[in-house]
Amino acid sequence: MPAIGLQVVPDFILPGGISVAGQQAVLRGLTGTQQPRFWTAPPRHRDKDPACPACRNDDYSCGCGDYQSAELLDWAANFGYDLDEWQEWWLAEATGTNPDGKWAAFENYLVVSRQNGKNQCLEVRELGGLFVFGEKMIIHTAHEFKAAAEHFRRVRDVVTGYDELRKRVKSVTPPTATRRSSCGLRPPWSSGPAARWSGSRSPRGCGSWPGPGAPAGRSRQTALCMTRP
Repeated sequence: MPAIGLQVVPDFILPGGISVAGQQAVLRGLTGTQQPRFWTAPPRHRDKDPACPACRNDDYSCGCGDYQSAELLDWAANFGYDLDEWQEWWLAEATGTNPDGKWAAFENYLVVSRQNGKNQCLEVRELGGLFVFGEKMIIHTAHEFKAAAEHFRRVRDVVTGYDELRKRVKSVTPPTATRRSSCGLRPPWSSGPAARWSGSRSPRGCGSWPGPGAPAGRSRQTALCMTRP
């Protein structure tokens, strides 16, 4: 029987602050991959296309299809989000755009096992919708309101933990004993909560509507994150 190659894994921290001790031997080549085996995404200009007028923008370091996603990922890194490679990959695919500024994918799905970082993807997408894309309304639903409320608290803690974000929020509507169906964040330019979290029988996910900061004609977008059975 041939010898099995081993490698040493150093200490690392899982999301939530769980520490995993190092000096663990793992099978080389069986440590996983950062992209799914099966995935699909609409075509877009990931690299600059000389024939595309939108790609000729000198402010873009990449194609017009990836400039929004690159901006989102750079922005999120400033507010405590140390994303895994697969999370950055999914967010980049989810926020890719067509040359006309509309979303390349108006529906996005992510199916991952529990406790692997799906909610963090939604947090970045929702915060990006509020503070980067200027979307008019974001709705987050979960199978139970307590799950949506917990997600809301994590997003709220990010907003209140950074002055740059906190100063851009006019009011926060937290869940209370008498308000068990929804909670939200309201930016100054909105007449009501632009981001809302609610409980429903729908799969957990979020939906966004274009807002004042979005290019003209920006389409609506839906993201569904589901736990693999």
